[in-house]
Amino acid sequence: MSFRLFSTKVTVSFLFTSVVSVVLLFDKTGFAFPMLCSVVFHEAGHLAAMYICGCAPSEIRLIPGLVQICMPAVSLRHEAFILVCGPLVNLLLFSLLFINCYVFSNIWFLDFSVINLIYGVFNMLPVKGVDGGSLLHIFLSRIFGTIKADRVLNTITVIAAVLVFLGAVFLTVKGNANYSAYIMAVYLILSVFLKF
Repeated sequence: MSFRLFSTKVTVSFLFTSVVSVVLLFDKTGFAFPMLCSVVFHEAGHLAAMYICGCAPSEIRLIPGLVQICMPAVSLRHEAFILVCGPLVNLLLFSLLFINCYVFSNIWFLDFSVINLIYGVFNMLPVKGVDGGSLLHIFLSRIFGTIKADRVLNTITVIAAVLVFLGAVFLTVKGNANYSAYIMAVYLILSVFLKF
């Protein structure tokens, strides 16, 4: 399904809506909806930064596990600003909701605030496939050039994937299997071989 939002083409894949619907329908933890909200606010932070920089995206594609925002070429300074704004919105929401949790004693605010903190921090990790990795790539490209920056970022990402995988195996052996750690390790490895 495709539609236009101002000058931006928005494409939502059927598989994306199916996955989101199934996750929300069968979620027993209560974390799926707050996580989805965190993702929406994160991407809204990127979009707001793009409009501030005067570079509206040409297309937004929603596919399972990924939100692709196609934007025109911008300066490295503007690109860094756009990348930082997504996690910054999550960290700002964490702060506001965490304070709100204590003012109103509402546990839902605490869950939502912690999810925003985790999502914001995860996106600032210096690995490929997240905003922190893209920021590191910009920094390394200015020092070493694009090819060497790609190699360094790929190496850091593979090391991180191996460490996450070994941590997941350790937890599984100890009887505390964490499947999200396995998923994260696979995501990191795929980000090295696929263009995310």
